[in-house]
Amino acid sequence: MEGKQITMLDDIDRLDETHYRMKVAEIRGKLETEYRQMKLREDAPDGLVVIEEHTRYLRNNVQRRVFYRLVVGHHMTVGGMMMHLISAPSEEWPDEPSWQPWHGCKWNYPSGQMWTRNEPEYEPEVKWDE
Repeated sequence: MEGKQITMLDDIDRLDETHYRMKVAEIRGKLETEYRQMKLREDAPDGLVVIEEHTRYLRNNVQRRVFYRLVVGHHMTVGGMMMHLISAPSEEWPDEPSWQPWHGCKWNYPSGQMWTRNEPEYEPEVKWDE
């Protein structure tokens, strides 16, 4: 009986992996047609909506790509102005980064591949509250 249970779990893992790959392919297709890639240090204006792609690690070192909708902001540092990203999930992009909101941090520095719409989208009302 145990052999059958393990086989069923393997089947579930394969099905889950297939669904995941299909979802990522669908998202990448959307990004490639409706969005353009941004360089990490590209000058982006406050309020610009971006999609940032990250790697999330699950059990057994399984990697998953996740995509977050964020809004660009800037703040002054000792070295000058620095860009930060504020979480701004939507119905289309519902995932929230791990640093938002339960970790008490409202923003983070850019760290993954970023995308912005071919026709830029802005959300000026999303602000960084120190």
